[in-house]
Amino acid sequence: MRSALAVCGCLVGASSLTGCDLAFGLEPKSYDFVFDNAASQIDLVDVPVLVTLDPSTFAYGAVDDPATDLRFADPSTGTELPYEVSRWAPDGISDVWVRVPRIAQGSTTDHIALTAGPNIGTGGAIPSEVWRDHELVLHLEHNDQIPDASGHYVGVPVPATLAAGAVGTGFELADGAEVEIPDGHALLNGWPRFTFELWIHPNYATISSTTPEPTLVTRSGPIAHCGLQLSATNRLELALFLSIAGTTKSLATEIPTRAWSYVVFVADGQRLSVYNNGVLVDSMASTGALAATEVSSDYFGIGGQPFDGIVDEVRISAAERSPDWIRAQYRSMTRTFVRAASR
Repeated sequence: MRSALAVCGCLVGASSLTGCDLAFGLEPKSYDFVFDNAASQIDLVDVPVLVTLDPSTFAYGAVDDPATDLRFADPSTGTELPYEVSRWAPDGISDVWVRVPRIAQGSTTDHIALTAGPNIGTGGAIPSEVWRDHELVLHLEHNDQIPDASGHYVGVPVPATLAAGAVGTGFELADGAEVEIPDGHALLNGWPRFTFELWIHPNYATISSTTPEPTLVTRSGPIAHCGLQLSATNRLELALFLSIAGTTKSLATEIPTRAWSYVVFVADGQRLSVYNNGVLVDSMASTGALAATEVSSDYFGIGGQPFDGIVDEVRISAAERSPDWIRAQYRSMTRTFVRAASR
């Protein structure tokens, strides 16, 4: 927090933006962030978007505390938008998630506005508002407790190992590490619709018939498991096994080793689909809701064999996401969906 210092009759570092702040170069800085939604066939509504700040385009000197000194707004209405700072690095790259009310289909001009300056925000830094239609959001940026940005749970890592992630840092699950979601029994329990997302980076040097096939997600009932498997041709796949209407369903997508893949599984009550890096790769008929069961916790990273690799941005929501929404998320996290525009 800035301290107060009287200089030439001005109170420098006071808690509000004053004429003295302006005199000492603390005037607000304004920016626009423009979306490339050209390929979308629908409007994107209430979508979390990743805004990247870096010293080449953003004046960090205008910000003392990102929780109070940032204000994102819808320029068409002036409405302040909720945001979450998942990583703040004043000398480097910062990641801020902003919930955008609407991005028109096909638009390459829709944008949001950012104003940065002392106490310019009025309470927009509310992660649970950004992710209010999600049930679990793990950015995996901490190595003690792992906060759920949706506000429902707190993940507990054992042991805690952070590594370079797809967005910021991720969690390395080698040597038997795991993430427990205590009291996570409500997740996926009896849901007719869901979206399950994660970034995954296997670290195996080569893939062969002897490559381990570890479980990544362990839960009885709705998910028998989610983990790696070898295809008939010894290709590495991420597979999801579900209990739906009394029948076990499974779907998989091939993933490379020593590279990041953004994998999304979607159930809409009629079909089960899997996307890889924003592209639909497989789909199957699947009518009915997930099985309902009572378990005390959900786990990531445990099973018969430990997973050698990293996971990042693990999310679960009780709604089916559209192909355009999934593509926008992938492009947002690979930093090709949003660009900074000068005013």
